[in-house]
Formats: sequence, structure tokens, C-alpha cells
Amino acid sequence: MRKVQSSQSCCCSDAARASRQGRSCRHPSPACVPATCQVVNLGDRFGSSVVSMSLHLKIRTLLDIAENCTENWTRQDGSSHHARLQGGAVAGTAVGAVALAIFLAVAACYMFRRSALRQAMCIGRPIAVSLTDLKVQPCKNEEAFMQIDPDQKATVKSISVQPAGADLPNERVPFVRHVLRWLEAFSNMYRVLFGICLGFNVTFLALAATNTVPYAKRQKAAFALGNIMVSCIVRNEIFMYGVYWLIVKTFSRWPPLWVRAFWTSFLLHIGGCHSGLAISSLMWIIYVLVDLATHSAFTQTGVIVIVSVLGALILITAAAAFPLIRFYHHNTFEVLHRFSGWTALSAVWVFEILASNWDSNTKRFKFAGSHFIHHQDFWFLVVTTYLIIQPWLFVRRVEVLETSVPSSKAILMKFKGFVPLGCLSRISRKPLLEWHAFGCISDAVSEGQDKDIHHLLITPLGDFTRELASNPPTHVYTRNFKFVGLPYCVTMFRSGVLVATGSGLGIWMSILLQGPPDYHLIWVGRDLTNTYGPVMMDLLSRIDPARVHLYDTLHDGRPDSLALTIQLVRQIRAEVVLVTSNPRGTEHLVNGCRAAGITAFGPIFDS
Repeated sequence: MRKVQSSQSCCCSDAARASRQGRSCRHPSPACVPATCQVVNLGDRFGSSVVSMSLHLKIRTLLDIAENCTENWTRQDGSSHHARLQGGAVAGTAVGAVALAIFLAVAACYMFRRSALRQAMCIGRPIAVSLTDLKVQPCKNEEAFMQIDPDQKATVKSISVQPAGADLPNERVPFVRHVLRWLEAFSNMYRVLFGICLGFNVTFLALAATNTVPYAKRQKAAFALGNIMVSCIVRNEIFMYGVYWLIVKTFSRWPPLWVRAFWTSFLLHIGGCHSGLAISSLMWIIYVLVDLATHSAFTQTGVIVIVSVLGALILITAAAAFPLIRFYHHNTFEVLHRFSGWTALSAVWVFEILASNWDSNTKRFKFAGSHFIHHQDFWFLVVTTYLIIQPWLFVRRVEVLETSVPSSKAILMKFKGFVPLGCLSRISRKPLLEWHAFGCISDAVSEGQDKDIHHLLITPLGDFTRELASNPPTHVYTRNFKFVGLPYCVTMFRSGVLVATGSGLGIWMSILLQGPPDYHLIWVGRDLTNTYGPVMMDLLSRIDPARVHLYDTLHDGRPDSLALTIQLVRQIRAEVVLVTSNPRGTEHLVNGCRAAGITAFGPIFDS
């Protein structure tokens, strides 16, 4: 490192001139800095009268000396080291601050959830962890309640669900508690991850717009493409298989329960990262468009048009994934999300080719491969394109060995191939238009031909599934690489209760057949034997009867599933409850278990 040479005469003249103008010296040296403002060591700072020195003057002096050193170094080197150092320092500080803020936000949100649940358990009036409030109410199903062990009745009877907003008569609820309930309902993991990704990008977008971080301003297109790339990565099934495998292997059983619950929730809600990054890419594209329009004299008109089209396509892609559209118009969601996304990818390629080869000085295109491949945007685009193409490399047309329709409420399809624990399968008749995911049922201990097969248990609800029942196919399209989901996380917990209604049983069957022995099943359905057929009942017969709890609503009436679940959890000391039912039933059971202090998970709209 070069030594910094200082001129005392120059600095002293600057000091005299600065004093006449009523300001501090711009280039101070030790000779012209007042004695009361000179930097002292730590011992002097606490051991002498310098303690009374003004903190403002000390900081100002240190900053001026640092600026003097940087400017001298820049003048001697004749280069832009100062600008680079300044940009690097600001960028490093911003990244560090954002990373710290992200860590604190995640920790605060999760610890808030734990403390809120503990408080609810202590005061006896549980607050909701989602969009409904929970309250003390008697059990609605007395027959089911009478079957519960007497020692457990007092505990189970106090749990039920009531619509949000109801409170005990003549009881005044503090405003703070209302705020806490609202925050608790809003701050689920999906929204936390969405907010982190969005907040990170908003921070850098503001730094770029104010030119605080010149790198972000220069590489705004790279930020847009980078967000698109990472949003595709967290949706890539092979990448997510690796993430699931790593987290499950790392945190399996040994950490505290709340740590394992945190990572399970993270995996279940990782779609929040996908949504947050996609919205962030739209913001960066808008910023790119505004910047191009501002400097339109130096920009080719076609580039501006392409960026405008790209922004519109990303907006359509994001709007199609809105939960209401996705839930009530799933086919529309799939078509718009897929084809507008592919068109947007094509528009990005056109934009990158045009923008990389446009010479703003001559206002002409100079097409050269060297201009293209040396941009990081190009490599972001290559990775994104690969991530879009890769899932289609595993698509195969496979034979359906057998399709049985035991009733109007169940379809059982049989395929070749053993499927490991925790994996799910997608099938389709029109692979370009729609895909549907179902839980796979494979028996690891069966002998003979049953060893190398798997079943899909399906409820005929939508157009696709009803057509499977009315017109069973001989072949369907599937992906050889099976993706993983919530069932894959069961090995992180020592024991658990699996709750299913109707055909929701299909997602948990492989856990009972292949997984840990300390998982029990509660299955609620109507006329189980006739509705789901002999094949499903035969698979259930292979499981230890002590682990299977069946409730036939045709003969026994509808049980209080929440009370039964809590009673079974406390009886076997289960660590987790996993629920699959219709959306309202899943929310009811998950919220009720969480309010009782039990870790519970169920599929979400993004699953």
C-alpha cells in the first residue's frame, strides 16, 4: 500500500481559509488539528480530562482525515479508487444492514408467535394463529366426547372453534390484544418470506434510484433477471428436493421441537420467496422502463417496446397466481401462468440481444457475440431458460395398469414403479395445459408384484378428475422425477398424528406403510369400505391396528375431529399433527391444535 504524503503548509493555509469562512478545515493534518480535537488512545480517553471533548468534533475530525487520505491516494494514483471504495463501502454496508434486518425480522416474527401462543395457553383464552379466533366452548359431539378417557375430558372439552371477533360476555378486550391478534394472523411464514424478498429489493431499488449504490443503478436489468432466475429456482423440483433433503437430514429429531417446526414451516411456505421475487422483478422492470424512457434519445425504440411488453407479461403472470384466481379458476391460472411466463422469457431474450448490441454513440446495432456473453444478464438468462426447460425433460407417457372407481367419491389408479416416502406425483392428459398433483401410495414391505407399484387415490371434484372416473385413461403423462412436499418432513419428528378426511388419506398412506412406526392415523369418512373399495382397505390392513383410528360417519355420526385429535396427541405424546382435508377443515384443525399448544401443519393454497 502506498504511503500518503501530506503537506502541512497546504493544510495550514486551508485551515486558515476555512476558519475565516466559518467552516472546518477540509484537509487537516496533525499539525493543524486543534489539540482538543486530536485522536487519543483508549487509555487517555478514560483516564484524562479529554473525556469532556465533544463527540461530534471527534467524529467529524476522523471523517475529514479519512477523506483527506482517500483524496490524496486518488490524486497520486490518477484513477477512480475513491469512487470504487465509496461504492463498495456503501454497498457492503447496505448488504450488511439488510442481512441483519432480515435476520432480526425472522427471529422476531417467530419468537413473537411462540410467546403469543404461550400467553394464550396461560390465560386460558387462546388467540388465533390464523384468520379465526379460538374460544372456550363445550364439545359439540357428546357421543365422541363420551368415548374419551375421563382423565382427558377436562382438557379436551375446553377446545373448540368459534368465528372470529367473539369474546366472553361483558369482557373488555384491550386494544393491544386486538393489535396482537391481527399481527398474529398476518405474520405467517409465507408472508414473512414474501416480505423479506420484497423488502430486500425495495431497499436496493431505492439505493439505485438515488444513485447511492451506482452498481445497482448500472445493473438494474441484472437485478430484474436475477429475481426472475431465483424465483424459478425455488420452484424447481430437483433443487427443492435437495433443499428438503438437506434440511431434513440436518435437523432430524435432535434439535428442539420449535426449531424443527420452524424449518418445516419454512419448507411449506417457501412459495412466499417465489411470489416476492416475482413481484420484485416486476418493480425492477418498471424501473428499467422508466430509465429507458428518460434517456429515450440514446435508446432504440424497439428496446423500450420490448421492455413494456415484458412488464405487461410479468404482470399477467403474477395476477394469474393470485389465490382467488388460482383456487376458483385453476385451469385459467395454469394456462396464463405458463404461457405468459414462456412469452415473457422470449421477450427477455429479445431485450437482451437488442440492449447488448445497441451502440448509443452511433445509434446503430453492432451485433457481436462478445458483447453478449460478457454480460452477467446473459448468464442469468441461460440459467432461467434451463430451469424452465428442465422439468419437461422428465415428462413421460406411462401406462395406467388399473383404474378402479369404487364409488362416486373415489378413484384409485395403479402405476408401475415404487415411490419413496414423502414423494408426490403429477399426472396430466394435456401436459401443455394442466398438471395435477396427488399423493403416492407405495408399500415398502410388500412382496411380489406389489413391491414395484404405486397407487394414486383421487377424489373426482374438478373437470379433470371427473373425466378420470367417467372415461378412465389407458395412458397418462407424468414426470419420472417425483417431487417432495410436507409428507417428506415426517422424519424430523419422533411421533405424530395424521388426520385425513375422505381421499385425503392418500397423501399419508406411504408414511404409515414406509415411515416411522410412531405415527397414528385418524381417518374420517362416510361408508369407508364401500366408498374406497377393497384395495384401500387391504392396504390399511397391513398397518398395525393400534395405529389406525377410523370414524365412519354413516354409522357413528360426525365426530369432533379436533377433540379426538388433541386427545390422541396427549395420549401418545405426539410431537406434531399433520392434517389433510378440505381448506376449511384443514384450517379448523390446524388452528385448533396450535391454540392448544400443539405443533400442526396442513397443505396451504400454494402447496
